[in-house]
Amino acid sequence: MGVVSRSLGRRGATRAIFMSTHTSPVAKALGDSSLLSPFSETISGKRRAACSPRSFATGDIVARRSTQKTTTTVDSRETKKFEQDAELWWRERDGPFGPLHSMNPTRCSFIKDECLEHFKRKEDDRKGSKPLSGLRIVDVGCGGGLLSESLSRLGADVVGLDAGKENVEAAKRRQKESQLEDDEEDKCGTKVKYICDTAEDLGEKEPNSFDVVCALEVIEHVTDPRVFASALRKLVKDDGLVFVSTISKSLRGVLGAIVFAERLAKMVPAGTHDANKFLHPSELAIVLERAGLKTNSMAGMEYNLITKQWKLTNDLGINYIASASVGTFDEKLPSAQVDVNDKRYQD
Repeated sequence: MGVVSRSLGRRGATRAIFMSTHTSPVAKALGDSSLLSPFSETISGKRRAACSPRSFATGDIVARRSTQKTTTTVDSRETKKFEQDAELWWRERDGPFGPLHSMNPTRCSFIKDECLEHFKRKEDDRKGSKPLSGLRIVDVGCGGGLLSESLSRLGADVVGLDAGKENVEAAKRRQKESQLEDDEEDKCGTKVKYICDTAEDLGEKEPNSFDVVCALEVIEHVTDPRVFASALRKLVKDDGLVFVSTISKSLRGVLGAIVFAERLAKMVPAGTHDANKFLHPSELAIVLERAGLKTNSMAGMEYNLITKQWKLTNDLGINYIASASVGTFDEKLPSAQVDVNDKRYQD
C-alpha cells in the first residue's frame, strides 16, 4: 500500500492518500471507516475526520454508476413512501421521523460551525442567537421542515424544497402552527419559503443563488447520485457551501440502518432504506468532486441508545455528514474498482 501526504488547503492540515493494488476480503466485506484510516483535525473544539476524494478504503472503491443523462433524480417510489407518513413528520417521540428529530441538533451544529468558519463570521456573530443571519440556504428534500425550521431559527433565509407535495403541505402547516408565517419576523426566526419542486428544476430557475445548499439524508434515496450532486453544484454560489449526509456503504451501515433501526428497534418503517443506494465516504467524495465540489471535512454521527442522542465522531462507518465547497471539476477520478491500479492514482 502506498501512502502520499498532501496539504488539505484552507485548514493547513495533512491528508493521507491510500491506494491498494489488491482487495482485502475483510475490507471488501466491511467497507468500514476503520479501514479508511482517516486522520483527524480539530475544528471548533470537535474532532472530525478529514476526507480526500482519493482516500479509499482498501478495495471498497466506487461502484460504477449509470452515466445516462436524466432530467430528474427523484425516485417516485421513495417520494411516495415519505408522503404516506407526511402527517407524522412532527411526532418527535413516537413517529417514523423520530430519529431525524433527535439527529437534527447534531446536524445543525456541524452546519453552523462550518458556515461560521467558511464565511469568516465575526466573534459577535458566532456568539449571537442568529449566527447564520444573512445567508440564503436551500434545504433540498426538506420533508416536513425539520432542518429548514432549525436553520431559520439560527437567522438564515431558508427555502425548503421537496418533490413530495404532501411533505411540503405538512411543512407549511407546521410553519403556521409555529407562527413562522407571512412576512413577519418573530422571536423564532424568519419565514421559511416551502416549494414543491426538484433540485434539478430549481437549479435551472435559480442557478448559483444560494450561499448554502443542504441535502441531508437525501442522496441515498435518489436514482442517480452523480446527477443529483451536479444539481446541488448548480444551486450553490461559487463561494458557497454544500452539505450532504447519508449512510455508509459498509456492513455496519447495513446492520445499523436496516437490520437494527428498521427490523429490530423499529425506529423507522421497514423499507425506508435500500442498501444498494448507500455511499461509502470515499465514494461520496468522488461523486461530489466529479460535480465540481471539493470535500472539506467529514464527521460521523453516532447514536447513543441510552441517552437517545446523537454526537459527532471520527467514525464514518454508519451515519456521516460532509461539507464541500466549489472546486475544480475532475472527470479523471476513478469510478470503478479496476481504476485502482491506474498509475495516475498511485503517485
